[in-house]
Amino acid sequence: MATKMRWQKIGASQRVGHPVRNLNRVNRASNSFISSNKPRVRFTTTGGKAVSANKLPPHALLPDLMLWRSLLIATVSTHRFLLGPALSILSFFSKPRKGLLSLQDNLLLRKIFKGTLYNHFCAGENSQEVKATINNIKHMGFRGVILTYAAEVVVDKTSEEDIANGVVQSKDETTPGTLLEHPQDQGIEEWRKGVLKTVGMIGEGDYLALKFTGAGPAVSSALEAQKPIPEQMIEALEDVCNAAVKRKARILVDAEQHYIQTGIDLVAMELMQNINRNGQAIVFKHIKHI
Repeated sequence: MATKMRWQKIGASQRVGHPVRNLNRVNRASNSFISSNKPRVRFTTTGGKAVSANKLPPHALLPDLMLWRSLLIATVSTHRFLLGPALSILSFFSKPRKGLLSLQDNLLLRKIFKGTLYNHFCAGENSQEVKATINNIKHMGFRGVILTYAAEVVVDKTSEEDIANGVVQSKDETTPGTLLEHPQDQGIEEWRKGVLKTVGMIGEGDYLALKFTGAGPAVSSALEAQKPIPEQMIEALEDVCNAAVKRKARILVDAEQHYIQTGIDLVAMELMQNINRNGQAIVFKHIKHI
């Protein structure tokens, strides 16, 4: 009895190199066929010659939208006469606006900014968007992603607004520059919760990137002075690292501002000594060259 073969036509909307998701559906928009019982070798044409999909450059698997977006941002970033006006526009919209100039109220403006800059640098606004981005990246053939809780504090430019939002601790009015001691630092606790939520979105083969300054000025000041970080931060790091290890993810300590980088390196080395054991490298450090 002859073996029954299943075939599928590959439509123009399907990219070369992407796996076939459903062999039972037939798309009549193309004349290329793939047998489910034979090795899946796809061919395309360049200059009239057939070329195996396996010989295509890696970026052939990237979506057109991603390539065009990268080209646009790279072009603007590398030309002074484009970069200046672009930065002025971003500075204008980074401040609260009303009416048609508000990114929250103007859906068209929001879509433009999110579809270009935001989606180029960020994974998503919520866990659902982040997980979808990770799946898309891995679908292109990447084995893992580097995900970070993107909170970062500029040490020497804190503001009253930051204090109102709980990012910065209050200062003692009697002793300028002295931070008040609190049982719980809100900035560290928010950082811990945010990073733990980030850990829940990654898995084996992924990296969790840590930005220490996102935990607030108490941590940043200790790093700048190369002093021990607060005990609450040490406990937060233990929680985060243990959660990442359980999910079989690796940890990457990110580089930040140069004047606190030495403090960050010291904490990173301590983490590496405590966690990288039994021949397993789990914690890595981003080397910053100045």
